[in-house]
Amino acid sequence: MAQNEYNLGKVLEQCRQSAAKGCELAGQQAAFFLDTLHEARNKVQSALDDFRNSPVWASDVTQTLGHHLSELNSLLSTMSDVTGTELPGLEKRLATFSITLFGRTMAGKSTLMEILTHGDGKSIGRGSQRTTRDVRRYQWNGLEITDVPGVCAFGGQRDEALAFDAAKSADLILFLLTDDAPQAAEAECFSRVLSLGKPVICIMNVKAAVSGEDDLELALWDIEDRFDRSRLDAIREEFLAYAAKYGQDWGGVPFVYVHLQSAFLAERTADRKSALALFDASNMKELKRQVVREIKEKGGFFRIRTFTDAAAVPALKAEEQLLRQYDAECRLE
Repeated sequence: MAQNEYNLGKVLEQCRQSAAKGCELAGQQAAFFLDTLHEARNKVQSALDDFRNSPVWASDVTQTLGHHLSELNSLLSTMSDVTGTELPGLEKRLATFSITLFGRTMAGKSTLMEILTHGDGKSIGRGSQRTTRDVRRYQWNGLEITDVPGVCAFGGQRDEALAFDAAKSADLILFLLTDDAPQAAEAECFSRVLSLGKPVICIMNVKAAVSGEDDLELALWDIEDRFDRSRLDAIREEFLAYAAKYGQDWGGVPFVYVHLQSAFLAERTADRKSALALFDASNMKELKRQVVREIKEKGGFFRIRTFTDAAAVPALKAEEQLLRQYDAECRLE
């Protein structure tokens, strides 16, 4: 995909600016709560010292203050980690927008990775083996593309753990399905992916078999036949029906239908006319447009949220602790 064709560079620069703003806001928020916690800790420590030095022993009071002091020290440690380690670590990712490829084994993740990175096809599996056993990261047009192990495989708990851990740091998730009957295990994984709160594009990979030796006209006819919209829409609705089981609404998730194998072959076809025909049949152009559209519409907001959440979660805990401390002080008075 030509970068200027979909203004990807401009969209990514807007996301970078949003991330920088989010980093600034998070840093200010974390610093404010760190100062507030230091002040509260000092006041509790002073009050505790006064009671311990008092000629009148008040065990309940000193025990309560000691408990608050311990909690405040723990929160101070957490907020110090946020300002000293977590936010600087996130700041290093300002220039990178991360996309994670997610889906069951043999859904087409490795093929999509090969298409995006112009690979040699060696990572694409044959048969039913699990082909991606580790997390792999590549750069493409200013994006970091992460291919994770397949999910929903028997005995693949370690693979799923690696996949979900990688997905937590993604700015956008591409979830791959195939045009056969949706599996309940896929729906369960999809529900967990949506619970991460990330933007998601669902890609349905049409599995019409095509090889470089096939007659091009017949191959294109077979792909077009498999791309019957009413058939693919019915599969989509069958998959969306699982949403009710998880109390979620999946209707707003964008779906794109693609034929990844023809896009892969297009990059290896010497004849330009044939290559263009295969690429057009793959519908990859629509997928790339949808990726840019999703980044443009949601990328900036989610990049800001990545930073502010890093500071907000421990800050909320700190606020709750300060309120409990205030209630305790009122009771002491």
